[in-house]
Parts: sequence; structure tokens; C-alpha cells
Amino acid sequence: MDTEGSPRKSSPSGGQGEDVRVGWRMAGLAWRFTTEVIAGAVLGWLVGSWLGDTNMGALIGTGVGLAVAMYSLLRGALKLNASLDRLGGGRSSSKGTANGFVGTSNRGRSGNAP
Repeated sequence: MDTEGSPRKSSPSGGQGEDVRVGWRMAGLAWRFTTEVIAGAVLGWLVGSWLGDTNMGALIGTGVGLAVAMYSLLRGALKLNASLDRLGGGRSSSKGTANGFVGTSNRGRSGNAP
């Protein structure tokens, strides 16, 4: 059991819970985002120094690296979400409602509705 009192799912290999594996995958996405931004800045600086303007090259490279990193982060997050939905087997039976609560309407009822 974890600190909230809910049982952890154990995996057949390694004994790590599903939440631990998800955490590592999210950390991997963060690391990938960071390295792509840094790689863009370094490559931009190198191209800028080759062309004679290192500051502008680094600025453009950082912008391109940030765009690539955002695209990669969104793709990875959507893939992670899809795999979690597959593993969970549809954790929530009612889509589009908060916490599975389906509200009722007071419309058409007699009396004073709040």
C-alpha cells in the first residue's frame, strides 16, 4: 500500500508499481525536452559562429530547439496517456463527467429549485 492507503499494482518484472513506471516515463519526457532545447541552442551557436553571428545563431537555435521539444513532449504525453488508458481498461465508465458523477437537472420539477 502507498501513503494514501490505496494498493499499488505490482508488475511481474522488477516488482515496481505502475505509478513508479509512469513517473520514470514522465521524467524521461522531461529529460528529453531539456536535452532537445540545449541541443538546439548548441547547434544554433555552432552555425552562428560559422556564419559570424553567434548570438543570433544561439537565439534562433534555441527557438527551433524549443519548438521541436514542445512537439516531442506533446507526442510523448499523448502516447503515455493512450498507454495508460489501455492499461487501465477505461478507468472511468462515464466520459465527460467529473469523477464519474452524472448530475441531475431540476428542470420541469414542481416547487422551488435552488
